[in-house]
Amino acid sequence: MRKEIVASNVLAIARLESLLADLERFGSGHFPDDAELEKAPKLDPFTLGERTARCLVGGNVGHPILKGQFISTSELWVLAPELGWARTYSRLYRLGDYGPVGRPR
Repeated sequence: MRKEIVASNVLAIARLESLLADLERFGSGHFPDDAELEKAPKLDPFTLGERTARCLVGGNVGHPILKGQFISTSELWVLAPELGWARTYSRLYRLGDYGPVGRPR
């Protein structure tokens, strides 16, 4: 059990460090460039959803882990639809059109 907790903490810390680095970068005015956005999974269409915390819900276009036509993201940290991207707890997303979506799976 202890190994699972340690492994879980290591993953959580890595995700938080990645998020922190992005938040610091965005705060200093350095936003994702075209090359970085091209590598990010895309939600198209997308809308705001709710979990225990605010998240995005959208059509799954190339997510490396989640499968299915529609997905819910991890907690939303930065939403920049006018710039075509969002940053959740776990990763960067490109954003397509804002609008109604089907049910996430």
